[in-house]
Amino acid sequence: MPGDNEKPFPESEDGQALDVFHDKLLAHEATEADVETWFERAVLHDDSKVARLYNRGKFVLGDDILATAKDFQRAFSTHDPEEKQAYQRALEAVINTLLRQNQFAAAWAVAGLLKNSGAGWLASHRYFFLWRMLACVVAGGVALAGNGGLTDTLKKIASTASDHSLLIAMGIALVPIVGFEIVIAPSYGKHRLKETCFRLGTILLNGMVFAGMLGAGQSFVDTRVGWNSRVEFVQLCAATSLALGYVINLIWRDKSVAGN
Repeated sequence: MPGDNEKPFPESEDGQALDVFHDKLLAHEATEADVETWFERAVLHDDSKVARLYNRGKFVLGDDILATAKDFQRAFSTHDPEEKQAYQRALEAVINTLLRQNQFAAAWAVAGLLKNSGAGWLASHRYFFLWRMLACVVAGGVALAGNGGLTDTLKKIASTASDHSLLIAMGIALVPIVGFEIVIAPSYGKHRLKETCFRLGTILLNGMVFAGMLGAGQSFVDTRVGWNSRVEFVQLCAATSLALGYVINLIWRDKSVAGN
């Protein structure tokens, strides 16, 4: 790591001094010390000037990581087992940072690099299990259970519009998630269909699985206590819990549903 008095990696609040290094980085002309310092400031230190420039959209971290993957590996990875572990930990940090920045497609690609390093598929892709969303879906279910007025409304919808209850449930869940994800997406992401679809797909898949688990649990409890709720009502409750949970996450962290 360069000493405190060395300045191989220029940085400034407006990013002008960083432009020259950024060009060297993408041209594979940066030294290993430069790459290591860039990684430390862009990924490990959220409060650094470099990290702030990435957060503002001056540069796209996922693009830079993937474009310089070989240089990144050369700087952090050797045949030494300890150095290999350090490289894998660095990739894990990148995945978490990219997920926090809503760069799901790039994070998935980096997870592939982690898998190729010998970490295994499950260990490499476990970050796409959105545990925070699971917690929020449960919180949404608790909030729904405590709101008698909303529960009664869902019962009326289930009884009067049973033929369309599944479509209504999908609308309840999809509208807030799709709407907010488009709004909070980084500016560059709004112009990338692949990134938008991948992020929405990941979030919706996790949400549907968690909502399905909640609905199955509700059906089990209803059967045990003899309530025998309509299937349509259970579907609407699961979808509403998902929607409420997603909004709770936005209020709770004001960040992406992914990343540590």
